[in-house]
Amino acid sequence: MAEWFILPLRNVFPSVVWSGPGADIHLTFDDGPHPAATPVVLEILRRYHVRATFFLVGERVQKYPEIVQAIVADGHAVGNHTYSHRSVMFRSTGKVRDEVRRCNEAILESGGPRPSMFRPPHGVFDPTTPARVRAEGCSTVLFGVNSWDFSRPHPNRIIDRIVRLTRPGDIVLFHDNDVTQDRVEHYLPGSLDGLLSRGHTISLLPS
Repeated sequence: MAEWFILPLRNVFPSVVWSGPGADIHLTFDDGPHPAATPVVLEILRRYHVRATFFLVGERVQKYPEIVQAIVADGHAVGNHTYSHRSVMFRSTGKVRDEVRRCNEAILESGGPRPSMFRPPHGVFDPTTPARVRAEGCSTVLFGVNSWDFSRPHPNRIIDRIVRLTRPGDIVLFHDNDVTQDRVEHYLPGSLDGLLSRGHTISLLPS
């Protein structure tokens, strides 16, 4: 089953995307592009012939545009994760829309496509967020299974969590950032092995 708190939130925020439209599993990576973690993730995904969605931070896009280009060249999708990675909770309409707009512009300037999906930093948002983000041309996309890789659990615990909790249609959250740069190679392959061995098909989120 997905995270216990997701089900009631689906009813409160029906415009938010919590899962995919079919039975496929959808992998997502937040917080990049990262100069060490993202290339490792890309290499692993390439090895497994799997595509994912990368929710990018605008400031980091401007620092590492070549990594954005590598993400796109490998056939992955990119989403908006704000410009500064500051929380959007209870911020003014102007500031939220500016965060989304500036991130979109940074991705476009890097050579990437204009994002149509937005994920709030830390997965936290308020009731006004989806409409504000929609005004910038993005739907709000959350997740059904959180790997909690950013909290530094043992890699085997991450693998067990992903394989045990993921169900058809789930969106799975990973990170490519400072915390995971030295760890992702120890749990991402095992997570993919586990999902694939259970017969799951992994595909891109429809944009």
